Parts: sequence; structure tokens; C-alpha cells
Amino acid sequence: MDTQGAGPVIFRLSSPKDFARSRAWKFLTEKSRLKIKRNRDGLGGGLFCAGPNHSINQGSRVVSTKFQSAFFLALLLVFSSAAVFAHPHVFVAGKATFVFDSQGLSGIRLKWFFDEMFGVRILEDYDADRDGRFNPKEMATLEDEAFSNLKNYNYFTHIKIDGQAFPVQSVRDFSAGVEGGELYYTFFVPCHVGAGSSQRTVVLMVFDPEYYVDFYLAGEVVVGMENADAYNTDFKVEQNPKAAFSLYMAVPTEITLWFSRK
Repeated sequence: MDTQGAGPVIFRLSSPKDFARSRAWKFLTEKSRLKIKRNRDGLGGGLFCAGPNHSINQGSRVVSTKFQSAFFLALLLVFSSAAVFAHPHVFVAGKATFVFDSQGLSGIRLKWFFDEMFGVRILEDYDADRDGRFNPKEMATLEDEAFSNLKNYNYFTHIKIDGQAFPVQSVRDFSAGVEGGELYYTFFVPCHVGAGSSQRTVVLMVFDPEYYVDFYLAGEVVVGMENADAYNTDFKVEQNPKAAFSLYMAVPTEITLWFSRK
């Protein structure tokens, strides 16, 4: 579902107690959730907005208390106990690069660009020296507290190889930064598919079945090939209505790659 140009998502928190009862957001480990719980008594009720297509001002060094409260809400939202009633509060624009080696497809490098509210909150919490980037120590803490928990959700990454499901159980080479004013995560999904004279087919979809996070494709160049000179490659990007999910019947975007050895 492409949310580019969509209006803001509005959500209301009536009291700190509601905040305390809210469902922990998927990116966060228990360690991060405890940090937020320690701050909850300072949060009052109010109306806040979050939406896609925003940028981060890297020159900012101070965020007001009211603004910080809004960002805490962006991380822990008042989710329904029933997943079917969820709607997206975090927006991610994604790109995919298919990486080849001498044997065939080695894996897929994903790059996610986040909406402003999530992005600024992450910088505020994990860019300890306030230089607009993550040093190795900051990066390790960020990965541990605000990325590693996605293993419980297969990193929202759904892959099929020649029609057979390929469960994503691990990733590597995590990195994060700010590019074009937007926070990004990038990481590599190992997915070894040998190449021969016959055509192989790999299908990739990135989506959150519970629809708390909305993924869409970023800009015009959303698919790349790396080290692919020895292979015939072709791909197609289209929505897949058969994979629609949630009460809102959200339709994920599907990237299909075909390749064979030259």
C-alpha cells in the first residue's frame, strides 16, 4: 500500500494509565520498553500526529518536552487488543538490492527510510553525542535495543524461492544513519539460491501482517542488482491482491526476480 501523499494519522491518549496499558511496539526490546515506562508518568493526555514523507533537521540539538512526549507516543501507541483493528502508525519507505556471488544469489540488502517521528525519536535516544550520526558504540546499542527484536517477526520480510516459502530467521550487517534528512536502517538478508542455465524465481514482499507498520516503496529506483554481470536478470514490481491482509485489506507490493547464468 503506497502512502505517499497520504494525510497524517491521528491518535489520542487520554491518560498516562492508558499509555501504561498500551501494547509495546515491535521494534523495541524489553530493555527499551522499561526506559519508556520510566517516563510514562510525565505524559499527559493530548492529540498528536504522525505521517510519512517528512525529514529530520540534523541541526536540531534540543527537542521540547511536549515534542518528546509525542515521540514516545509514536513508539508505544494505543493499539487494540485485536490485531485486525490495527492501522499503521509508523511509515517505512523501502528499497531492495539483490546481491550475487559466484554461485548465484547470495542474499538481499534492504534499506528502510522512516517517517519523521520515529526517526527523530531514535536520534534523540541513541545519538548520545548529538552529532547527527551513530558511532560504533551507539550503533551497537541501537541494534540491540531497537532492531534485534524484529527477529520475532521475521524482520517483516517474506520470501519465496521457486514457489517455496523461505523463512527469514537471521540477518547481518545492520547499519543506521541519516540520508536526505531521513533516518534509515539497512541490513542484509542471507538467501542463497544457486544459479544454472534454468531460470530461478525469487519473490520478495516486506510488510507487517498486523499493519502497525506500513511499508511502501521509496521513489523511482527501488530495486538494484549487485555483482550480477555473470547472470541474466529481470524483475517486476507490482501489488499482490492475493496477499491482502488486515481488516483494511492492505495490499503489499511484491518484487519478483528472475535470473539464470549467462
